[in-house]
Formats: sequence, C-alpha cells, structure tokens
Amino acid sequence: GHGAALEVFSFDAADIVNAGGGACVATDDDELAARLRNIRSSYGAGRPVSVVKTSNGRMSEAQAALGLMSLDDFDANRERNRASFEAYRAGLGGLAGIRLVVPSGVDASNHQTVVCAFDEDAAGLSRDALIAVLASHDIEARGIASSWLRLPIGAHVDIAAVGRVCEAIGAALAAGATHEGAAA
Repeated sequence: GHGAALEVFSFDAADIVNAGGGACVATDDDELAARLRNIRSSYGAGRPVSVVKTSNGRMSEAQAALGLMSLDDFDANRERNRASFEAYRAGLGGLAGIRLVVPSGVDASNHQTVVCAFDEDAAGLSRDALIAVLASHDIEARGIASSWLRLPIGAHVDIAAVGRVCEAIGAALAAGATHEGAAA
C-alpha cells in the first residue's frame, strides 16, 4: 500500500503468479532490504547486518522456473479473471442480499479473489446455508468472517462455470425467500 515499509507477494498455487508456494518481500527501504536479505540466507547476503534469526528462505530452481512461466502467462490470466469478474458482476447484479465487492483504491486489479458481502436478512437464508447449497452443486464457496462469501475464480473457472455459480445462487436465494421465517 501507499507509504508501507514493505509488501508481501504470495506465490501459492492458487495465486495469479504461482511458484508452487512461497512468497517474496519487496521494499524500497535499503536498511530493511539488507536485514531481509540476511534473514533469508543462513550464510548472509550483502553487507552483514544484525538480525534476530536466519532461515532458509531461498527459492528452488524449480520454483523459480514455475514462477517465470507464470509471469509469462500473467496478462492472459489477469484478462481471464477480469472477464470472469465481469460475468459475476452481471450474474449477481439483480440478486437481493448479495453484493459483489468491486476493487477500489488500486490502479489495476488481477481479480484473483471474488468476494461478496452477504446480508442474510435480505437474502432470506443464511450465508452458510448458501455455501451448503453451492457445495451440493460441486461449487466451492467459502465463508470469510461472518457476512462475507468468497466465490471461485481462476484458471479452473471459465465463463460458463461463472454462469452456473450465479444460476445456483439465484435459485438458492429464490428458494430461501419463499421459506422466510422457516427454521434454517
């Protein structure tokens, strides 16, 4: 973020830049960079700087190769995610109780995560009940905190799959609204 001392970039298999796990830290603070280099390398790197502990934080050649291949595909993957995100926006737009969170305060988003605010009263069913309905359709949605929902996106989700997710959510909300007041 703006003014932050450092940023951490995850390279997990589910991330848009994938190196089979791990992460990197970026900073424009030279002293912090020197400390981080000495922490990640059990034999030191650059000028010696005192650190609390060291660890083996180096990437393997195989991980680096995966990461480089992933970077080659970054633009195409970001565009695919953007198209999926727009399909979610269109498919969920008219539904009561669910609101797609649109990234703000960023120059560009890679749309690697789709998060919705979920209002159980307006939706007519609980967030966890919706997750269970989606699971019955082999759709993996996850709850975040108490009133948030994360929907699938990424290389394994095409536009048709987004359409199926939106249809399943619409059907679940329609069914829930007809059972208002019924015990969940």
